[in-house]
Amino acid sequence: MTYRRVFLCSLLLTLSTGGQAREVDQYLAWGVDLADAGPVIDIYMRRKMLEAMELDKVAEREMPPLGEAETEDDVIEWYLSCYGTAERLMKEAYYSPTYQKIEEFVDLGSEGIDIYPRRPTTDDDQERQRLGETIENGYMTDKEYIDNSIVGSSPFDVPMSRVVNAYGVYTGADKFGHFTSFGRKYLKKFVRLRERGMSREEAFKEVMEGGYASEESVVGMMFTNVFSKGDLEANYQGALFVSSLCREGSTVKLVYDQEAEAWDIENIDQFTIKDYVNPNWDESYNNSVFSDDTWVENVVPAFDARNECAKLDSPWVKEQRAFYGTFPEDSRNIGFGDEWVAANFEGQAVAEHSLVAYCADPELAAWSPPESGNPLSARDDQWRFSIAFPMIWTPDIDGKIRGDESIDFSIGFDDILENLSFGLMFELYANRGPYGLAFRSNFMRVEDENSRSGLLDTRIRTSLHMGVNDLLATFRVHEKVRFLTGVRHVLAKMELDIYSTLGGTEVIDRTETVTDENKFDYLIGINFNHWINDKWGLMLNSDLGVAGDNDRDFSVEFRGLYRLGDLNNVWFGYRYLQIGSDSNQDNVFYEVDMIQQGPTLGWAFTF
Repeated sequence: MTYRRVFLCSLLLTLSTGGQAREVDQYLAWGVDLADAGPVIDIYMRRKMLEAMELDKVAEREMPPLGEAETEDDVIEWYLSCYGTAERLMKEAYYSPTYQKIEEFVDLGSEGIDIYPRRPTTDDDQERQRLGETIENGYMTDKEYIDNSIVGSSPFDVPMSRVVNAYGVYTGADKFGHFTSFGRKYLKKFVRLRERGMSREEAFKEVMEGGYASEESVVGMMFTNVFSKGDLEANYQGALFVSSLCREGSTVKLVYDQEAEAWDIENIDQFTIKDYVNPNWDESYNNSVFSDDTWVENVVPAFDARNECAKLDSPWVKEQRAFYGTFPEDSRNIGFGDEWVAANFEGQAVAEHSLVAYCADPELAAWSPPESGNPLSARDDQWRFSIAFPMIWTPDIDGKIRGDESIDFSIGFDDILENLSFGLMFELYANRGPYGLAFRSNFMRVEDENSRSGLLDTRIRTSLHMGVNDLLATFRVHEKVRFLTGVRHVLAKMELDIYSTLGGTEVIDRTETVTDENKFDYLIGINFNHWINDKWGLMLNSDLGVAGDNDRDFSVEFRGLYRLGDLNNVWFGYRYLQIGSDSNQDNVFYEVDMIQQGPTLGWAFTF
C-alpha cells in the first residue's frame, strides 16, 4: 500500500502541474496569418477581474494555512493589504488546478480566437477530407499535433498549446497561464522576502531563481524535456502587471474604498495585454533549451522534414522579425536568464538550440548524455558505456520465517563486515539509441570459526556465499524513462567444515553442504534518470520478479549522481532488496523472507 500511495501521489503531482507544463511548436505557425486575438483576450481578462473583484468584496473565508515562519497576524495583514488583494484577485479570476482558465479560454479558440493548428470539427477521416480539415491544411487533433511537433512526444499525452496572435506577437496559449499564475506567485514571494529584510535586488534574484529552477524541474525540463525561456518571460511580465496594481502612478490599479471597507479596481477598461506581451513570448524567436536527446532525435529531424531552414528567408518571417525589432529593449528577465542558463546548463549546447544556429551549421549541438553517467559528447548512433567499480553496498539483513512457529532475526552490517572474507560489486551499462544492456553483480563470502572442547575437541568453520546478479535489457520510452526486463540470479551456498579429535586422534574431517541454491527470476522494471544540471543527477531503479524460482523478488534503489570530471562520477544512494519463497513440508506451510537494505556508494567511469 505504501508504494501505491507514493506512486499515486507522484502521478497526481505530475498531472496537477501538467497544465503549467504544456509545450508549443511555434515554428508550425510560420507563414500562417492569424487574426489578432489581443482585443478578445483583453475583454476576457477585464471581465474575469471584475467578476473576481465583486466576489472578493462579499466572500467569507476561513483563515488560510500558515506558511513557514508565518503568524496569524502575518496572514491577516497580507490578506488585507493591496498586494495580498492583487494576488488573490489573479487567483480567483484565472486559477484552475489543471490548466489556468485563461489558458483554456485561449487554447480552445473561444469567442472567435484564431488558433493554430486548428482543431478538426469531426473525428471522421472521410468527412475531414471532404471538409479540407487535413493535417496538410493545418487541422490537427491533439495527438496529431504532438506527433507532428518538434518535440514529438508529451508526457501522459498532455495536449500541446495552440498558437495565437496577440497584437502581432505569435505565442502559445500556455503563456497566458504563466502570466496569471506565476505572476502572482512571483509577487507574493517578492513581497514576503522584502518584509524579511532582503534588499530589492536580493529579493528579485531569489524570486527569479525559484522561477527558473521550477522551469528546469516539474513545470518544464524534468517532464517535457523543454526549458522554455518564453514561459519565464511570461512569468516575469505577469509579476510586473500584478505588482502594478498597487503602484502609484499606474492607470489600472487597486483602490481602497474607506466607506465600503473593501478594495476596488480602477480603470479596468484600460487594461490591455499589449503592454506585456512581447517577442520573447515567441519560442521560435526566444528559443527554448531542449534536452539533448530531444534536440537530436526530435527537433532536428522535424526541422529537416519541414524544411524550416528555407523559411528563414521567407517574406513572412522577415516581416515578423522586422516587427519584433520595433519593440523596446529586453526586460530584466532576459538578462538574468542569459546568465542563469549559461551557469546551469554549462557544457550543454544551449546556444545552438535554435533554428538560426542549426541552419548555419547543422552539425552543431548533436550530442546527448548517457543514461547512467555524466553528460558526454556523443551521437545517438554511438555506443555509450558506464562501468561502476569499485562499489560498496552496506546492507543490514533482516530475516523472517513463518511456519509452525515464527522466527525473526537481524544481522547488522557490522557483523557481516567482521566476518567478511571477500566481496565484489560492480555494474556495467551499454546503451545505443533507445536500446540498452546492463549487468549488475554483487557477491560476498562470509566465514566464521567456532571451537568447542570436551570429550570431542571440535572446530567448525562456516562458509557462506551470497550473490545477486542481474542481466537486463532496456528500452527507452521517454527521454528520462527506460523499461527493463531480464533475469536475476540469486546464489545462496552454506558449507560447514567440521573437524573433531578424540585424545588427539582425528575422528571427523568432513565438509557438509547445508544449502546450495541457484535460483532465477524473470524481472520487469523501470529506470528514471534526470540530470539537474551538468554536475548533479538523480536515478531511480525499481524491478519486480514476475516469474521464477522465488515467490517474492522486489528491488528499489534511489541514487544520486555527481560528476567529477569528463569521465568520472560518484554514485551514492540507498538500495532495498527483498527475496522470499514459500514451501510446504510435512503439511506445514513455510514463508521465508530475506530483506537487505542499506546505503550504496560507488565510482563510475563513463565513456
